[in-house]
Amino acid sequence: VEVLAFREAAAQTLIDLADRFVHLSDVPAIFVPSNRG
Repeated sequence: VEVLAFREAAAQTLIDLADRFVHLSDVPAIFVPSNRG
């Protein structure tokens, strides 16, 4: 299971059980698109 969440809001149990945990703050421009042409 892949989980995408903010680490501050995710329970440690969820992080431990996930096959892959992606901290949303580590993903550049996930909420605001970058200004690349």
